Amino acid sequence: MPQTKLEVELPESDWHNYGSETLWATHVEGDIYRIDNVPVFAYGLACGDQVRVVIEEGRGFPVVEEVTSGGGHSTYRLMMPSRRGAENNPEFERYWKPLEEIGCSFEGHDATVIAIDVPPHADIYQAYSLLQAGEDNGVWSFEEGHCGHQLKG
Repeated sequence: MPQTKLEVELPESDWHNYGSETLWATHVEGDIYRIDNVPVFAYGLACGDQVRVVIEEGRGFPVVEEVTSGGGHSTYRLMMPSRRGAENNPEFERYWKPLEEIGCSFEGHDATVIAIDVPPHADIYQAYSLLQAGEDNGVWSFEEGHCGHQLKG
């Protein structure tokens, strides 16, 4: 199925100063789409989530109205302490490799903000511990955008 872009409205008071973010999605049926990439700035969304959209006059893309079902993925953001980003950064590679080995992926390779996808099969507790290790060692700081994993009691 062909992908389309969706727009997610963002609070203007958020730290990044963006009013919206666009995400790739695949049409499921009616006004329901599945998110196909990792949200960089939106909270409460993850890759694989199904969302309901509305068409608003004057907007370039359908606008996400609500999540209708979660896809089981979790989203985290890494904030790199320098403008260097992840590309050709040995410290990043050292701390990223264990995350990659448990199935995580990222978007924003040369950016100072990197969006992390933790897929449903990955151990969320291990992923969080690895993210924390990178922060503890000054490689990045991180925040949770959305936890879609089932957490233990």
